[in-house]
Amino acid sequence: MKALHITPLVLMSAGVLFAQTAVPSAPKEQPIELSPFVITETADNGYAATETLSGTRLRTAAKDVPAALSIISADMLSDLGALDFNDVLNFLPSTAVYANNAGDLDDNGPRTGTPFTVRGFRSDSLTTNFFNALTSIDTYNTKRLTFSRGPNSLVFGVGNPGGGLDIETNVPDLRKNFGSVEFRGDTFGSNRVAVDANGVLVPGKVGLRFDALQQDLRNYITPEKRERTSFYLASTFHPFEGTRITLEGETTKIRMQIGQSTAPYDGYTPWALAGSPIRPVFGVLGAVPGITYQSATGYLVAISGQSAIAPTDWSNSAFSSNWVVNGANALRVSFKGSPVVPLNTNILGNGDQVNVDSSNATLLIQQTFWKKLSIEVAGKFEHQYLYNFQGATGTDTTVRIDPNAQLPNGQPNPYVGRPYVDTSGAFYISRPTNDAQARATASYELDLNRWKVFGRNLGTLAFATLYSYERLHQTLDNFRLINLTPLRTTGTLGNLNNAANNIHNRTYLVPGQDYFNVDWTDPINSGGIHSGWARVRATPRDNLTYTDADSGLIQAKLLDDLLVFTGGMRSDRVLLGSALYTQSSLGVFPDIAHSSSTLEQRSRDTTYSVGAVLNATKWLSLFANKATNFVPSNQSTVTINRSSAPPTEGQGYDFGLRFNFFGGKVQGSIDRFSSSQSNILDNTLTANNMTAAISAIWQAIDPNRDPGTWGDFQTQRTIGTEYQLVGNPTPNLRLMLTASQNKPTVADRGALLFAYVNANLPTWQSNANTPVNTTLGTNVAAMIKIINTNIANDKATIGIGQTDVYQWHFSGTARYLLPGEGWWKGLAVGGTFYSLSRPTIGFHVLPGTANFDVTQPFYGSETLNVGAFVDYSRYLLHKRIRWDTQLRVQNLLDDRTAKPWTALDDGSGGRFVVERLMPNAIGGSISTKFSF
Repeated sequence: MKALHITPLVLMSAGVLFAQTAVPSAPKEQPIELSPFVITETADNGYAATETLSGTRLRTAAKDVPAALSIISADMLSDLGALDFNDVLNFLPSTAVYANNAGDLDDNGPRTGTPFTVRGFRSDSLTTNFFNALTSIDTYNTKRLTFSRGPNSLVFGVGNPGGGLDIETNVPDLRKNFGSVEFRGDTFGSNRVAVDANGVLVPGKVGLRFDALQQDLRNYITPEKRERTSFYLASTFHPFEGTRITLEGETTKIRMQIGQSTAPYDGYTPWALAGSPIRPVFGVLGAVPGITYQSATGYLVAISGQSAIAPTDWSNSAFSSNWVVNGANALRVSFKGSPVVPLNTNILGNGDQVNVDSSNATLLIQQTFWKKLSIEVAGKFEHQYLYNFQGATGTDTTVRIDPNAQLPNGQPNPYVGRPYVDTSGAFYISRPTNDAQARATASYELDLNRWKVFGRNLGTLAFATLYSYERLHQTLDNFRLINLTPLRTTGTLGNLNNAANNIHNRTYLVPGQDYFNVDWTDPINSGGIHSGWARVRATPRDNLTYTDADSGLIQAKLLDDLLVFTGGMRSDRVLLGSALYTQSSLGVFPDIAHSSSTLEQRSRDTTYSVGAVLNATKWLSLFANKATNFVPSNQSTVTINRSSAPPTEGQGYDFGLRFNFFGGKVQGSIDRFSSSQSNILDNTLTANNMTAAISAIWQAIDPNRDPGTWGDFQTQRTIGTEYQLVGNPTPNLRLMLTASQNKPTVADRGALLFAYVNANLPTWQSNANTPVNTTLGTNVAAMIKIINTNIANDKATIGIGQTDVYQWHFSGTARYLLPGEGWWKGLAVGGTFYSLSRPTIGFHVLPGTANFDVTQPFYGSETLNVGAFVDYSRYLLHKRIRWDTQLRVQNLLDDRTAKPWTALDDGSGGRFVVERLMPNAIGGSISTKFSF
């Protein structure tokens, strides 16, 4: 294992911990009475949780929440070996780690956000203490995680119907001093040190909590890394009964080297199957199996690590062909097993880096009057600066062969027949974000127990109202590495944003050397190429979003808790402002400060949640709920009718039962759900020349009616069942088992497009013979054929099951403390597993058509991941120090296959696998913790 490297700051933190824990513990106080906005200290027992805030934002017994929840306690985080929330996802019902999909082929989500998948939807609803979080969450300062599945407007009005995740951060304990320091390393070379220190300044009144983290995480794929340094400080002031003031602050620095989620793309095998042809003379074109040619209008290449070959123009150079599937080029065909590059290699190397620097501060003031009226006023400010350098993107992970026997200057090519990777042009983005949030909540509890009904106390009514506000300001600047002095100036080739002026960095994969790209940011000034960075890649962004919302809640606990009713409504008002930028005549955007104008869009929606729980017996409860959410539309998206895009709207329902046995030691739930989301932007509807064909018709008939760039939408729905069992059946055993089935489908799509075509088709048909100015065809009739074919294909996919989703999902974790005395006392063994069924990765095509046969899907491979761990705990130095150590083995089955992720019909009804996920491997880790 790699030796731990601990910064002086963390060493100082450990010194502070040791110093403060030497102070005698404060006298034991009576438990501090908490407001309805705070979970009690005894809410978690092993894996079992008794209370939550994630049902209503008020402290509620978990059994009385009419929604599907999974609460992950500190004990379970430890048994999972979880370092951040991603390590928990695969152990929850209907939830999984995010991977690329049809809407994010290049894995942009994890670079710039914190997405995960729940109930078939991508979700970005990540909060800390119910404030939106910009920066990924680590367990070093986490008290517990709560996953709320399904929409819930009482908790979040703007969000995804799949569900959300809220993290409760550590807060000071006002009763005693304690602390810990933990070290961890693994067989991949990772290291981690975390410090936790709690100090009581005034018993029962004032306390501090300090957490620190330094880590360098590695994995089976190399080179990849995730370095993080974080410091967190929280203080709590309890000046008098009913008042609680908490101030938290955190600063984080993250340095990541990112790899693709899919295996490198294969541009080698088609060339090898064609007989490994070589082109003897550079630039001489001709049809040769296995060989393709670069553009004739400019292809500027700089070869990494090779100063003898000057940067120059490789126009008309030969390169190995792509796979051809059913008569069409397939650009993204991953290696199954590669003869030219190991599949555990990140061939982008240091060409994909993400740096995040963030800081946040949160203030919570809670006051209770007469034990009935409680008020919380809270605010959070977070600043994040994200920098992402991408030397390669898209299909730049394709391993190709250089079949040119000559260099562009006619000299012999020393790399002829060698594999290489080529970038399409390096770029970077810088994205500073400021997020200011505030909320005010008031709750009042009315006791009706003076009245009785059917011999039972009538119950209590709780009323709550919430006002929240958020101001989110984000800018994004981006630059591409280009040739600032174009070699060709005719037409648009002289524009700096023309692809002919991109600098392609090439890395040859030579045995004995690194199989990945190295740094390529050095300036070039040779061969007529003068490289530099310019704003030519994408439009700069300066977005300002204001959101304010108010909501009301009522919760009735009736007839001695026999019936619990929860309901509420929420109104969100969103103002989106976006600066507009105009390119210069050379295709260059101005800087952020020089926008041409501003586009604004207002969205408003009212969402609701309503649910009930029937506690039929002491051990059985029935629950049901229905709720909605919404997400404002992007202000730059317009429909084909030139109207503003509608907001994305979600809704869902759950019903099921909860049970508990052995006095609550074993708890479980079964629920049936339906979650749907409408008005999701559907880029596939504008693909396959659909936009170009419609535009060509109007340009020929009536240019004023050309819709230009437009978007259309689809509706997705997931129906499923979830099972969860959590318990501590004996003092020595704790466990959690889950199972879920999800059936996600495309419920509807293209309604605006189909109606638009039907309305305009008579006009188009009456001009069928009118010539059009496009390479797609000669007249309007040819365009109509393209449009009708695309629409037939689009309609055929309505009702289709979604790809890249696991229908069945099983998971479990358990820990057993072995009985015994002496040195054996404190020894525990445990294990984890998750199993994912074969995902749908594509569909057969109906013979003689381009339409999917939705009844005949292609399937990927099942996934089974098994882990095991051994814990040992012992008190040292007369019980002044507790020593805990854990030895863990992950991925015990050591499955290193690249699993199929997407597939196409090969034209004969067979499956041709296009993309495969990067493989994994067995790994071991050891952690040691000293608690004081």
